[in-house]
Amino acid sequence: FAKILVPTVDTVRSTWLLSTFMNVELPVLFVGDSGTAKTVTIQNYILALPAERFQFLTTNFSSRTSSMDLQRSIEASTEKRTKDTYGPPM
Repeated sequence: FAKILVPTVDTVRSTWLLSTFMNVELPVLFVGDSGTAKTVTIQNYILALPAERFQFLTTNFSSRTSSMDLQRSIEASTEKRTKDTYGPPM
């Protein structure tokens, strides 16, 4: 039951906004109170993307997360391809 998401007006609206912004290649940032399905909405959208074209990395943040923590997490999950190009492991 942990994977069941009951659509509400807010989650449908958020999914539509996310999809609309992604289709025109604009960045999206969801903000709001705890428990408003921000993370679940984005994760469901990302999981529906074609796996042969997209990969994703989930990173958890807290009040103690520093920019260096985020940088290390991203660097640990990527490989250097050329001088200025990084990407997911092949």
